Amino acid sequence: MALRAAPSSMRPLLLTGLLASLLAWPGMAAAAISICFNQELNDPAAHPVAVEMLKAVARRAPELDIRLVPLPWARCLREATQGEHDGVLAASHSPERAAGLSFPLRPDGQPDEARRMFSLGYWLLRSKGSTVSWDGQRFAGLAEAGPPLGAQRGYSIADFARQHGAAVDDGAATAQALMKKLELGRLAGVLVSQAHAHELAADPQWAGKLEPAGPLLLRKPYFLACSQRFAAARPRDAERLWALLVQERESAAFKRLYRSQLGDALP
Repeated sequence: MALRAAPSSMRPLLLTGLLASLLAWPGMAAAAISICFNQELNDPAAHPVAVEMLKAVARRAPELDIRLVPLPWARCLREATQGEHDGVLAASHSPERAAGLSFPLRPDGQPDEARRMFSLGYWLLRSKGSTVSWDGQRFAGLAEAGPPLGAQRGYSIADFARQHGAAVDDGAATAQALMKKLELGRLAGVLVSQAHAHELAADPQWAGKLEPAGPLLLRKPYFLACSQRFAAARPRDAERLWALLVQERESAAFKRLYRSQLGDALP
């Protein structure tokens, strides 16, 4: 069966070329499922457990014709909320996001962690010799008029840190821009995901220069968040995607991948 060409403006990473299963209308094939994700996971140095997880789901169900679209994170969230994509890969739940996206829910309306993709936390990393710290409940060592903590734009850890009394600069659009601010002394420390911290530890530019400033922050579940348009038009496919992701999360192959890339035993 021939592959269908994806729009060049979206630069999607085609996961399968198979046509989707037939819908209720005879002779009509379901549209491909467009899932956007943080384009930084396309970096060869990244540890894209989320991307590999969805590729495995696509292999389990090729008839769904899943396509991944790399975008800047904030744009991915915005366009999926507007219905331009069918879902967002690896999004944490927040009331703001839930207002425009559909997450798997329990009967009581709360996010269903049993149908998560995986769980991840954040590290506060500081330059060696810095006194900024996190003790599991509060930040310390941040001068009132000194540089703030840094986080990437659109990352929920920024709100968490502000709620715990820290000033946060979340204007960096990329991980590279965030680390440049730290290098220039414009940040007291950086709030980065486990995956990013793992990358930095192996990066010759940063290896040996950074250290964790305390225990893991805000370990939480990450989901495939569907657009409300997709969830309303194709609820069975949304439910099926969430179920397939659980199957993949529990597989031995994914658990090995998760441990190898993130150093954590349980996804």
